[in-house]
Amino acid sequence: MKPKLLIRIIPVMFVLAGIEVLACLVNTVVGIVCGILLAVFSELLLKFFALAVEREWIHLAIPVLSSVAGICVLTVGRGESWMGPLWFAPMIAFITALLWRFTAIRRSRRCALCDRRLAGVMCFSCPRCHLLACERCWTFEHLRCKLCEQNQVPLPWLGEQWWSSNFGPISRRGRCEYCKQSAEGVDTNTTPPNLRACRHCGRFQCQQCWDYLNGQCTRCGGIVPDLPEELRILMAPPYSVSSSKSDTARYA
Repeated sequence: MKPKLLIRIIPVMFVLAGIEVLACLVNTVVGIVCGILLAVFSELLLKFFALAVEREWIHLAIPVLSSVAGICVLTVGRGESWMGPLWFAPMIAFITALLWRFTAIRRSRRCALCDRRLAGVMCFSCPRCHLLACERCWTFEHLRCKLCEQNQVPLPWLGEQWWSSNFGPISRRGRCEYCKQSAEGVDTNTTPPNLRACRHCGRFQCQQCWDYLNGQCTRCGGIVPDLPEELRILMAPPYSVSSSKSDTARYA
């Protein structure tokens, strides 16, 4: 387990242990039944604090150890060496957590690339192929799944009209700021690239690089206002992707 994750889980266990102590103070039956609540509260708290716990045994250990800790605190506080039936609470917490995780895993979706179960795992919908990818199969830097990264799959752009409305006409001069290809094709044996100017700084990037960089200028960092929604929601703030008049004017 990562140290940072452990530090964030400890407060959750303190809360659960406190609930166990309070339940045991009511009476023995409530203390035992509280094992069910600890398993449920454990999952709810992990989701509330967005704690991505991948190992299943941790999901089981949190309510069980919290219940044991609560009973131990109560035992020491009362000066007793044995709390009798209260020790059924950790067992009930374990059984409840086990059933919860089993149900969650059976109902969870799988990663389209590695077939990994996505229960409790960060996942993304790729804006290029629309497949669901887990964090291991996702390229965070380029905002696409590794399959699209490997095969250089372009975004489903809206055609020449979209390019012209966001960048203007194709430039027959200049050089791409990212890949350094020239519009005249002098330094390359391939077809000259379609250079498009950034509406903010005026620098050129070829159409392929604009696509690869998700509509962002490598020179000034400006982002095209009219990005597809499935890509826009993945862009980290601050960004200017609104199609409002103020943002459009910035690139006009």
